[in-house]
Amino acid sequence: MELQHAIEKTNETSTIAGESLHKTTSLYGISTWMHQLEKPVYWEGKLAYDFCEKIAGTAQRYAADSHRDMQQYREYIELWVHEIKTPLAAAHLLVQNNPSAASSQLRAELAKTEKFVEQALFLARSTSLEKDYVIRKVSLSTLVVDAVKSRAQALIGAGFRVELLSDEQRDVVVYTDTKWMIFVLGQLIDNAVRYRSSDPVLVFSAELIEKGSAHERIALSIWDNGCGISQADVGRVFEWGFTGDNGRMQQKSTGIGLYLVQELCHKMGLSVAIDSQKGAWTQLTITFPFMQKWG
Repeated sequence: MELQHAIEKTNETSTIAGESLHKTTSLYGISTWMHQLEKPVYWEGKLAYDFCEKIAGTAQRYAADSHRDMQQYREYIELWVHEIKTPLAAAHLLVQNNPSAASSQLRAELAKTEKFVEQALFLARSTSLEKDYVIRKVSLSTLVVDAVKSRAQALIGAGFRVELLSDEQRDVVVYTDTKWMIFVLGQLIDNAVRYRSSDPVLVFSAELIEKGSAHERIALSIWDNGCGISQADVGRVFEWGFTGDNGRMQQKSTGIGLYLVQELCHKMGLSVAIDSQKGAWTQLTITFPFMQKWG
């Protein structure tokens, strides 16, 4: 009877352990779960407990190694970005001091390189955004204007007509991290430039949704009349590395920009959505939650 009882207890312990491990979404969670258990006094239970304890210890070591590797990767990228700024600045100076027929093209290529460097830095930092961003009250119009200025050369070179927020919308105030949001908007502008039409237009607009309710929020939309996205691709554009038909045809896309846009927006408590009609237009909408203010 005692043996039968021990077997039943062991099965019960194993079942609970299996369910708990299945529900655990973090490697650190396994270790936490083990510390919450009391070690059984019967022999079979001790065996099961010791086995699970070894798994927890291994998981914790793997988690620590992974965290260390990620930290080292981030530090390397940040150092690389810092170091590469020096030759880029020198190249800009050389182009400025030695004007030629190729100067304009060289400046454009340097600007592209700087954008890729910026993207690498934000990608590395996206794993620990909470250490890098500061939420402040900021004018939505200021964010839009600064983002457009950061891409002015590309927009002018591509012949864009840009429509900023209307006079009424310029009073819109939100709470966000200025640096991160300008980067996000810059990625969207880059896409508009990359997939532009022959007569390109870029329009920014803001809308207050469900005003006065508990679900009040502000939607910032960025619309362009570029080549658009097929319905087969539109649901996947935020996936890591996804380029779709447009990227494959033009061979200009890394599939990272929109992934970063969604990642950074979500970590700042914002939602992002996309709508598009192939061959006609694309609209990205970033929604700021209800605690934001209009004016």
